[in-house]
Amino acid sequence: MQSACARSGGLGIQPQCTRRKPATRTHEVGTPITEIAPTPLMMIVASDDNITMTDLELDAYARAGGPKRLALASGGHFAPYIE
Repeated sequence: MQSACARSGGLGIQPQCTRRKPATRTHEVGTPITEIAPTPLMMIVASDDNITMTDLELDAYARAGGPKRLALASGGHFAPYIE
């Protein structure tokens, strides 16, 4: 089975994928965010995320170029999947 990063969905869309590492305050997840534009970006951020750190995600979103869209979900990291 192909990973989501390997599939393009047949729509001519090339997914932007990265390998995930354990979340820590020292891991600079937002460093390449300024290099994504002009590829459209949509971020779904949990308001009380203690795994990927809401404040770091919102900071990365603020630094990203457009076009971009933010969806803020209430709850923790897994809330959208279990509620």
